[in-house]
Formats: sequence, structure tokens, C-alpha cells
Amino acid sequence: MRFLSPIKRIHQKFEQGFTLIEILIIAPIVILIISGFVGLMISMVGDVLVTRDQSNLSFETQDALNRIEQDTRLTTQFLPTSGTFTAPQGSDSNFTGTAAFTASSSLLIMGGITTDQNPANTTRQAIYYAGQPYACGSQQTYNRVFQEKIMYFLYNGSLWRRAVLPTYNTNSPIDDNTVCSAPWQENTCQPGYLVTTRCQTNDSEVMKNVSSFSVQYLGSPGSSTDLGASNALNASTIAVTLNGQKITAGRTVTSAGTIRATKLNSIDVDIPAPSTTPSVTATVSGPSVTFNWGSVPLASSYVIQYNINGGSWNNATTNSLTTTYTVNTSRGNTVTFQVAAKNQTGTGPYGSATGTIPLWYTCNLQAGWTDFGIPYAGNEYTKTSNDFVMLHGLIHNGAATAGTVICTLPAAYRPSARLTFHTIAAGAASRIDVLPTGEVMIGYAAGNGWLVLDGIQFMASTSSISWTNLSLLNNWAPFGNGFATPQYGLDGAGRVQIQGVANHTATINNSAIAQVPAAYKPSLNLFAMAVSQTNSYDLMTIDSAGNLANAFSNSGYFSTQATYYPSTYGGWITPTLTGLWSNFGSGWDTAQYTKSADGVVTVKGLIKSGTTSAGTVVATLPAGYRPLATTIMTVTGNNAYARFDLQPNGQIVIDTASATFTSLNFSFIAEQ
Repeated sequence: MRFLSPIKRIHQKFEQGFTLIEILIIAPIVILIISGFVGLMISMVGDVLVTRDQSNLSFETQDALNRIEQDTRLTTQFLPTSGTFTAPQGSDSNFTGTAAFTASSSLLIMGGITTDQNPANTTRQAIYYAGQPYACGSQQTYNRVFQEKIMYFLYNGSLWRRAVLPTYNTNSPIDDNTVCSAPWQENTCQPGYLVTTRCQTNDSEVMKNVSSFSVQYLGSPGSSTDLGASNALNASTIAVTLNGQKITAGRTVTSAGTIRATKLNSIDVDIPAPSTTPSVTATVSGPSVTFNWGSVPLASSYVIQYNINGGSWNNATTNSLTTTYTVNTSRGNTVTFQVAAKNQTGTGPYGSATGTIPLWYTCNLQAGWTDFGIPYAGNEYTKTSNDFVMLHGLIHNGAATAGTVICTLPAAYRPSARLTFHTIAAGAASRIDVLPTGEVMIGYAAGNGWLVLDGIQFMASTSSISWTNLSLLNNWAPFGNGFATPQYGLDGAGRVQIQGVANHTATINNSAIAQVPAAYKPSLNLFAMAVSQTNSYDLMTIDSAGNLANAFSNSGYFSTQATYYPSTYGGWITPTLTGLWSNFGSGWDTAQYTKSADGVVTVKGLIKSGTTSAGTVVATLPAGYRPLATTIMTVTGNNAYARFDLQPNGQIVIDTASATFTSLNFSFIAEQ
């Protein structure tokens, strides 16, 4: 047999042909080899594409950041809002309307200098207004700079740049819009919305495939604290982070970059006057109204005005961006308030609100007590501008045992220590205590048919009154047990205030408790209602020498509550007495009345010899010195309690009185 080489043998085989079995074995091997080769080629191409796109995306990211940095070099201000624009350059309707752009963490607004050439050109010069103040020429660089606004914003996955220039011309003669030369910069609009009279070119698509664009507004180049977009005007530096992302060959390609860029010093910033109307709310608390409003874009300060009861305007321009203002005024007054945002360009529209200090606040009754109803006042409390707290009203049908809480006063309407007051309940003498925790509490058991709250009045713990402890005489001492120490002071309306509870271990009558200094003495003798441990009804006399004394024989505690004017006060008015009543004389006050600046009417005097039948009118107070509802005044009549009903028409009407003598010492709030 002749020997054949392997090559010749294969060649011979090709000439002779392959068997079916051989083909079935060889074909899959060939296919696998080809598939592997193709896969290798695809993988190699994919790697090339990913590498290319990764490089391109990184370049585009850095190029976009460089563009922002280049704009920042000519920026004089980062802006919180652009102000409204001429269509189609606004932010609404897919960035083709007129609405203002509002800065955010993903929208950047710059106010920058325009130039006569590309800003990258080293020979470019700034554009200046003509005649502001100098003519164009050698001194034009002292003029106001012509500025544009630049917005960077995201739209359809791309970062866009829009440029907006104010209206300008190069006319002669010049007007307010004339510039010394035409700027290189042009107005831009979204592609497809070019308007030859407004936009000369399209917005720049700075970068495609943007996954996020974020801006931080920093107060200084070295700061890391973000002031927020609303405070963009206060920023000198921005930190911009840009992220890109796209899919290439089935793989995600990403890029990221950050720059910090610092603006020029602010020079003649071309920002509009604020255009937002402040939204103002009013909150009434005690004798004050606090007005609050939201921050207004472009504000550098706020212009504040207010009047009281429609009077003349008070101006209170602030030098800060504080968005709250409080007006203190008297009860019943209405404060009208208005505020506008202001900056160096101008003042925006005013927002307004009103607030009224109520005459009275309702004290929420407890223990079954309810208002007695018409014609008497409901249970209420108030506080004057001098922090003088007053209660009024007639209530009934509640629990009348000692220690029962009638209602609770809020913090600003409470005494500094426990006080005790004389009143009447169901026709009998009674006692009410007011605690520093605000509880208005029954001290003596009282009938539950009705209970008088009128005449309970004291200085709030919030008052600025300067208290001095009374120098107690004749073995009198402070009662203690949480009750106020006997003390005196002069309130802001010039009234003498005496409060506290004294104590004596012996049974004594008409004993001098203390003496007030000369500046606190009344002009003549007067009575003040009191309560004591021995007598449910008691009196304290205050004579013209300033001596305080108990009127009845008693031992134990004794209240020293009194409000009156010192002898130096001269604002008294003398009423006409009716019903056969006359002044008592003999060193006692004559019947007179007055009204303080905080609206408290004080009546004084000791009268005698009149008709004592119920319904008799003793005197009539004029308009401006009257309550809105019938008010019950508890006084003394010949060393027993007496009662006047003060009517809305000003009449002082007898319910119970003594012709021997009856006191007129009481106070109330004037309401009409």
C-alpha cells in the first residue's frame, strides 16, 4: 500500500466527499467557533462604545460646569426669582410663557454683566447705560452696568441655559433704555419658539442625559452652609453638582462633577422691585395683636404701617427680614396693619390684615355654674393696657361649697399670690378667692341661686407695678398660707393699688393696720369692701392721713383689697345727685367719677338722706362712662352691704341702700 500524507488524505476526502455522520459531527463545532468569534467581536465593540460614551459624558459634564463657572465670573448677584418676562421667555407653558423663574436647589438664576464681545475674549468690555449719569465715552465706565439674567434649568432630561436681556436701544437722543453699545449677548427662547422681535436664538442645550442638577447657595467662598434658594441674594458663592446617566450597549454609563464658583461684588444689581403681595395673618393675645407674613422674594426689608381704630398711620420700617410685628394696644381697639416688601429698586404691593382686642373673654364655668342671662353681663374677664384685671357677670345654679372652682383664668390674667374679695350671693355676703394658678374659687359657702363676679379686680402678675410691703401696726401680721402679703403700689394709670391679707390674733375693732406714705393718701376718707374670718361682710377704712383700719370687731384674717386715686389726682367730674340724695360731708369724699386712659371708670363718694327704695336713680353717668350690660356694684350702707345696679343707660340704680350713709366707691370698664 502506498503511504499518503495527511494533507493529501484530506484533499482526497474532499474529492471523494464527507459522509453524513462526519458532517453531523463537524457542523456544530464550526457553528460554535463562529458564535464565539461573533460574541467576542460584539463584546469588544460594546466595550469600545461604553468607553467612548463614558469619556464623552464625563467631558460633557465638565464642559457644562465650566460654562456655569464662566457665567459666574460675570455674575453680580444670584437671584431668588427672575421676575416676570415677555412671552415666550417665561417659565410656564414648558418655559414659553411669562411667569417668573423661581430659584431652587435645581434651578439657578444669575444676574450678570453683558459684554460687547464673547465673554471668553480677553478684549471684551462691559456694556453701560448711556447718560446714567455720564455720556458715552471716556467716563461711561462710571455709569450703570447693563445686565442680563441667566437661568439654568432642567427640561426633558437636559440642562438648558436661557438668557434674558432688558429692553434696550442705541438711539439718539437717548432714553432710560439706551446703552452705549449693543451687547454680544442675545435673548434666547426654547427651540421652536423664536420670535424675531424678542428672541434672536435658541436656548442652549448645555448637556443632555442629565440625571440631576443641584445648587447650593453659600455665604462665602469657604462656607459649607447652604443658605437656600430663598436667600440667594445673600450668597457670594455657589456649589453646583451635575450628574449624567445614559444606557450604552445595555450598560449604564454615569458621570459626576462639582464646582464652586464665586460671583463678582454686587454692583448696581439690576433686579426688579418685589412684586409679591405679602400674605398677612393676625393673632390676638391679651392686649396685643401680632401680625405674621411669609417671606417675599427680592425683599431686603419691609415697610410696615398700622393704625388704631382708623386713625393716622404709624410707620415702622424694619431693617431686617423679620416677618412678624406686634402692636400693643388697649382692649376693644382694632389695629389695621399693612406691610410691603422693599429693595433698592422699589417697593412692592401691600398686604394687610386687621385684629381687634376683645372687650372681654369668657371664663369657662365649672361645677354647674351658668350665666344668669339678660339683662346682666355674662361671666367674663378682661385686662387693661395697664395690666389691671377685671371680672364681671352674674352666674347661678352651681355648686356653692367653699373650695369650689368657678372657672380658671389664663396665665396672663392671674395674680402673683392668692387674693380674697367680698361679693354677694343669693342676697347674702360671700367671698371669692383668686389663686395665682388662675382658679376663681368660692371662699365662703354661698347660696347657689346667684353669685356676683362684678367688682373682682386686681393687678396681673405680668404688670410692671412696683409693690412695697405695708409696715403693719398694732400686732397685725401677714396672714401667709399662700395669700398675698399686704402691700401697695401705683399702677400705670396713677391709681393706688392695695392688696393682700393681714392677720390678728386678738379680737379688735377699728384698729390701724398700716399707714401708706403721703403720695398714696386719698384726698378724703373712703370705704373699701373687705372680708374677714369673723365677719362674712367687712369694711376697711382709708382716711386722709393714709391710715388703713378694720371697721368691725374681729380676729383672724382680714383682706386689704382697695383701688383708689391719691389726693394729687385732679381729673374728677361731679354728677348731679337725684332721689333726694346728698353728699355726706364731714371729711368723706363727695360723689364724683373719672375715667382713666385704660378705660376704667372709678366712682367715689359717701352719700346720705335719699330715697332707698329699689329702682331709685342716684345719679346718671354720661355716654362714654357706661357698661354694655347691667353691672352689680357691691358697696356699704350704714355698716351693712348695699348694692347698686349700674345700667347701660348710665343710671346708678338702688337695689339696697341706707339713708344713713351709703358708699359710692366702685370701678368698672367703660364700654359705651
